[in-house]
Amino acid sequence: MAAQTTTSDYEGAFRRLENELPGGPAARGARRRAFARFAGLGLPTTRLEAWKYTSLRPLARHAFLPAPQGGASIRAPQGAPVPTPLPDGAAGARLVFIDGRFHPDLSDALPVGIGFRSFADAVASDPTMLDEHDGAGALTHLNAAFATDGVVLDIADGVEAAPIHCVFHTTGRPDTPIASHIRNRVAVGRDAALTLTETYTGAGPSYWTNAVTGIVLRPGARLDHAKVQTEGGAALHVALTDIEVGAGAVYNGLALSTGAEMARNEIRAVVAGDDARLGLAGIYLGRGTQHLDNTTVVDHGALRGTTDEIYKGVLDGEATGVFQGKILVRPGAQHTDARQTNRNMLLSDRAHAHTKPELVIYADDVKCAHGATIGDLDADALFYMRARGVPEARARNLLIRGFIAELLSRAENAPMRQYLEGAAEAWLDQSSVEEVA
Repeated sequence: MAAQTTTSDYEGAFRRLENELPGGPAARGARRRAFARFAGLGLPTTRLEAWKYTSLRPLARHAFLPAPQGGASIRAPQGAPVPTPLPDGAAGARLVFIDGRFHPDLSDALPVGIGFRSFADAVASDPTMLDEHDGAGALTHLNAAFATDGVVLDIADGVEAAPIHCVFHTTGRPDTPIASHIRNRVAVGRDAALTLTETYTGAGPSYWTNAVTGIVLRPGARLDHAKVQTEGGAALHVALTDIEVGAGAVYNGLALSTGAEMARNEIRAVVAGDDARLGLAGIYLGRGTQHLDNTTVVDHGALRGTTDEIYKGVLDGEATGVFQGKILVRPGAQHTDARQTNRNMLLSDRAHAHTKPELVIYADDVKCAHGATIGDLDADALFYMRARGVPEARARNLLIRGFIAELLSRAENAPMRQYLEGAAEAWLDQSSVEEVA
């Protein structure tokens, strides 16, 4: 039996690689502090409440290390382009990252009003970027220690920015399990607006995507944000999104997860300014033995804040879905209106759903509610369609489409919505193929 990977395996790798990582000597101290925090905590286990339903044993199979500098390529040896699964169709200019590093040759120029730097360029002048998210967990600190690249966006005050699509693709390497430690930072200025899509995709053998994204919305700002996770079937995906919503600002987010062997999408949001609005929606579609985890923590600390949170899961085969949601309303956050819902549809008696919505309220003038359901396909509706000649696979897919349509409609940008619908359709089409087979 192969030995389990430990923090000492990562320590040896960090010592070998720290001089080659972006930022050079200026960032070395911050990276060392981050690794020390990781080593002190170790990989999370199911004994931690936040990881109760999700085991990281797949991460212990290998020490996943960053791809070598300059090694990321989607070109054939002769220099001719090779077909790739890089997604297209989402709104806006594309910024493309391959194996954790920015590829300007595959990316578009951004219009005026959008400040963009790759993380690899930015960290040398601002190594404090690696000290952000200090209160997060061990994998976030490991990300800071090994971070290779990412998106740094700054939308100027009052600018209604053109949509942006960030693509993070991992090629996979048969000889070495690699990790893409992505670190993103997005700041939307006062009264500015942005539509942002993140896509995480890949192919090949086992690899790990470890992404950390920090988002700050200044007063009056708006961000429409979609995250699409369609990683390869043997991949591992762990992501943290930190969100701060200023006074009168609006965050509208939708996360769609269909890929990876094991995936965890964690969101930590602070409703920091009066009259701020937060919308969180998530769709997770699993089959086989996939494990898809959605964990959210929302912290209300200001007056008249609103949270509208709804996650829906569709699980087939032996897939497992997890939803853990916590909304905290602090004593001064009067007139908060917060709602949290999780609904799960099980297509197999071997599928599993774990759901734990939670409200912690310290203010006395609020409107808060939460709920969760786990069920299967509506047998009467399925029988009705079958009796009228609709094939079973198509009838099932129609019911699933109806189940998730409410959330897809939250994407107000039409190209973004169509892109999300296409990603969901791809999962449904594959389900139909497997059922026929």
